[in-house]
Amino acid sequence: SAGAAVALNLALSKKIKIQGILCLNGALGNFSGIAGLLYPLLAKFLSMSPLTVPFFTSLYSSKNQVEKFLSLTGSKINPKGIIYYKKLISDKKHVEGTLSMMSQWNLNQLILRLKQIEIPVCLIVGENDSIVKNNDNLKASKDIPKAEFITNPEQGHLMHEESPELISDQIKSFYSKIVSI
Repeated sequence: SAGAAVALNLALSKKIKIQGILCLNGALGNFSGIAGLLYPLLAKFLSMSPLTVPFFTSLYSSKNQVEKFLSLTGSKINPKGIIYYKKLISDKKHVEGTLSMMSQWNLNQLILRLKQIEIPVCLIVGENDSIVKNNDNLKASKDIPKAEFITNPEQGHLMHEESPELISDQIKSFYSKIVSI
């Protein structure tokens, strides 16, 4: 999801040739309201504390805790996937990197420049995503001149893991459109 903002910024930089961008539940908005002020500050504070990462990784070291954490995504992950997320969530470097990214999350400049993106962009969202706001993607699709917006009913933030065939078909469809341009 955060990769969507990275890819769109790369397209705007024009330093590399990009034919199109496909965003899966792209994180294309700042935290709104009071969260917009508190979350980055809280993430900065937490990222500075040497106790945060060990606490977080130990908190989510059990399968039940990982399942509870994943339920926040709006996705239903199979038991094998839960094992992989348990490994990911207990990886201290991954948690440090995530906190660092969140502490600096500010998309103001990107949001102001979306109209300047000249390549095709496909924004695919899961209707049940509770991590990023679908409205941010819908708004971006209206701002980006060559944007396409797709909503997948009953899918969450991790829709590519819930329904890999569906997402694969959507990726192939977008790819076939941009290759023919």
